[in-house]
Amino acid sequence: MTRRHPEARGETVPRPPIRAGTVPADPRRSAAAVAALAAVLLAGSAAAQQRLLTLDDIYHPDRRVDFSGDVPAGLEWISDSHYLLTDPDPGGGPADLTAVDAATGAAEPLLDGAALEQALAD
Repeated sequence: MTRRHPEARGETVPRPPIRAGTVPADPRRSAAAVAALAAVLLAGSAAAQQRLLTLDDIYHPDRRVDFSGDVPAGLEWISDSHYLLTDPDPGGGPADLTAVDAATGAAEPLLDGAALEQALAD
């Protein structure tokens, strides 16, 4: 005699209770979700790696990359993507103001402190 599953015989099979607010996991959907998440994460990290590091990037005395992670001091955010950097004059004169694009590091002078001081003096 072959044994048949209880549901095939028309019997009900007791199931574990489902907690409120949860949905039973479908293994196929879970695997697809994990695969999609992995693809997104790997694509993002691949896009962030624009070039490989070289030994010169790490050890060259003049051209090495600064890995210290120091945050520039004396800056104020002027928009969602730009901050204002105060560049003090080493000679003790007035400071210059520079707008810096946070994503690219491109700097654009906004105010020449010496020129402003001269204009106010005249």
